[in-house]
Amino acid sequence: MRIAAVLAVWTAVLGASAGAQTAGPDGAPALEAHPVSALVAERGLSAAMATLDPAVEADAFALGALRFLAGVERGLATRWAKNIGGIGSLPLFRVPIATNPAPEPFAPGDVAALFDQLSADMAAARAVLAPIQGEVALVLDLNDLWFDIDGDGQRGPGEDAALLTGGRGEGPLLVRFDTADRHWLIGYTHLLAAFSELVLAFDPTDAIAAVGADRAALAPFASDRPMLTGSDDAALFDYLAIVRAALDQPPDAARLAQAVADLRATIAASRAFWTAVAAEDDDLAEWIPSDTQTAALGLTFPPGTGTAWLGFLAEIEAMLDGRLLVPHPFMAEDAGIDLATYAADPRPIDILSWLHGRGALPYLKRGEVMSAAAWDAFQRLVGRRDAFLFAAILN
Repeated sequence: MRIAAVLAVWTAVLGASAGAQTAGPDGAPALEAHPVSALVAERGLSAAMATLDPAVEADAFALGALRFLAGVERGLATRWAKNIGGIGSLPLFRVPIATNPAPEPFAPGDVAALFDQLSADMAAARAVLAPIQGEVALVLDLNDLWFDIDGDGQRGPGEDAALLTGGRGEGPLLVRFDTADRHWLIGYTHLLAAFSELVLAFDPTDAIAAVGADRAALAPFASDRPMLTGSDDAALFDYLAIVRAALDQPPDAARLAQAVADLRATIAASRAFWTAVAAEDDDLAEWIPSDTQTAALGLTFPPGTGTAWLGFLAEIEAMLDGRLLVPHPFMAEDAGIDLATYAADPRPIDILSWLHGRGALPYLKRGEVMSAAAWDAFQRLVGRRDAFLFAAILN
């Protein structure tokens, strides 16, 4: 799940120090964190955002970054307020958070509301990032990042960004986000919006209500013996039942179209990022480096990372266009599902029927089928063990 993986990288070697300085390479000037970094550490994201003027491009860049993080914070706070546990691999739902001892009542529509808000928050971040025309830079000490999950305005022990890694390191960690990284951040707002719109296209509200009612009705007959995986078997099967029921309903075509548009925008932003970073002639606390730069996080990006990643994204784009077909396990090697046709005429997805083939029949056609070649090439370059981590960072 991408947002958790990205923040985990951010916090892998964090220590606690606001306003720290570090020397640049080859005699470059020392870096100093932007004052807003210390404000986040001391007073939180909302207070820090209130000091920024979106009419000033340097401030707009910082404001867009903090709005992005504030959207993540709001989603985690909603989970905490309602004690909403992990839900598969959806954004924000695999991030471990504390249990609320006095939660608000949970309603079936809360999950959809969370993703609706997340999509809106990503649009709000993008609204200040997109108009920026000039060169910008923002130095942040990643130790300063925290999320006010319980809403008390105080930085608690479970609210550091490092909660995603289960520990803290020593010393400051400064990263200089620059003009190229603006494209990266815009891409990430589109990516999280795409996930959100996809969930909302298959609104799980009714499925959550129905499965919840059935679980309550089953309670008098339930066994206390674990069935397959342990004590969370009931939650696992509830989740699977919700997913199945949510997919097997007429999707919201407009939401689905927006999800596809956001995925396309993610790919376009990634291309813009790699073009911009290749033109840089500095090497100063880089977030994602070019082949001639070094990452501030100490993570090694092999030469050719950008080329390999863009090759993979090109195949994803071709799949969205219908130029490449989605493979089906029981179809011929030159037959598959046309996603573009599905997006133009979306219907309920009965998982068993689609696996059989009859459900997918309106969208099957002959043509070139997407292979794993581009993804395999990317994995070979960055290492199979770390491929998903790199994918999460690169978006």
